[in-house]
Amino acid sequence: MDWIEEARRQLDGALPAGSRVIWFGSHARGHARPDSDLDLLVVEPEVADRHAEMARLAALLGRARIPADVVVMSAAAFERQAGVVNTLAWRVQREGRAL
Repeated sequence: MDWIEEARRQLDGALPAGSRVIWFGSHARGHARPDSDLDLLVVEPEVADRHAEMARLAALLGRARIPADVVVMSAAAFERQAGVVNTLAWRVQREGRAL
């Protein structure tokens, strides 16, 4: 099983209802090298403690030996930033793929 499918399996049920996971970066662009990790943006309806949630999800994927960088943001923050050129949300909206 590849990392993307395994990440989907690991995150299934670990996220609040209504969350979205988007993979972006070299894997989404088709330029991944053997040593490339997964870049994941998790958009949750609401995020009380963004850093704690990123740590929780990174640990979950780490236990499954999935090399991933995980960024978490609220749906409101994603919508605010998606139209601002060169923000992470803008870039993910352009090149990202739903997990």
